[in-house]
Amino acid sequence: MGFFDSRSIYRDPITITVVAPSGDQFRIADPHQRGQQSVILLAEGFDGGEGKVDHTTQETVTRYGVRRTGFKVPPISGSLNVLVTDDVEDLSVAFRRWRAAWSYTRPGKLKVEWRDGHTSEIEVVLADAAPLPSSFVGLHVMEDEIKWENFSGVWSGGVRTYAGNVTVTVPGDVPPKLRLKWDGRSTSFTLPSGLRVSLGSGPGTRWIDLERGMQGQVTDEGGNVDTGTWSSLRGVLVGETLQPHTKNDFQLGAGLTLEVTPRYLSPWR
Repeated sequence: MGFFDSRSIYRDPITITVVAPSGDQFRIADPHQRGQQSVILLAEGFDGGEGKVDHTTQETVTRYGVRRTGFKVPPISGSLNVLVTDDVEDLSVAFRRWRAAWSYTRPGKLKVEWRDGHTSEIEVVLADAAPLPSSFVGLHVMEDEIKWENFSGVWSGGVRTYAGNVTVTVPGDVPPKLRLKWDGRSTSFTLPSGLRVSLGSGPGTRWIDLERGMQGQVTDEGGNVDTGTWSSLRGVLVGETLQPHTKNDFQLGAGLTLEVTPRYLSPWR
């Protein structure tokens, strides 16, 4: 390997972190970093990661254009070009830790944080990687390329919480994720569509999925589906879709907290 030009290191005022399925973290870009780093993002080393919307359409009854009938968001893919160093530990150890952070089957996370505190993250699995080096002898740094993919097609912003009678306006590119945290007491809520739902006493803290198509699926704190509680909502709660940047009124009874997660098609929005 020839002399490495330090000018090729990524230096934008954005923090980018890779979180392994195990919880191990690599802050590969950090404007506040003054110490040593095991893995450093290279200039122009963040490629891809942009989502899109595919619209479904039908012909109109007039001769003009088409009519939108729905949309789908396809998966996202991208790549990271980094420099693995021996600043913190032996290069072979640092490289092994870095590669161990990526799994073909267990998702980790890629997080982007702006200086003003705005954050977005995405679950990622390994799609492909550069060939493994044959030797680390005499080396202090080594470049590496990771190709990743995500199956949800969106980046998630920070969760926003609301209680009581509130008007909710959410940023994002596509409708946000919606769910209710319910502490189990008898209560009721009214959605922007006007649907009012009453809840009897429950078995404890539960989450009600308000995503359209999920039919109010109920899960416990461990993420397990509570089929007994959910059965009372099937056929009653179809779901709700909020359009980004619009005002939506919720009436939330005692013991209910609305959790809203914005969805973005890019971490740069």
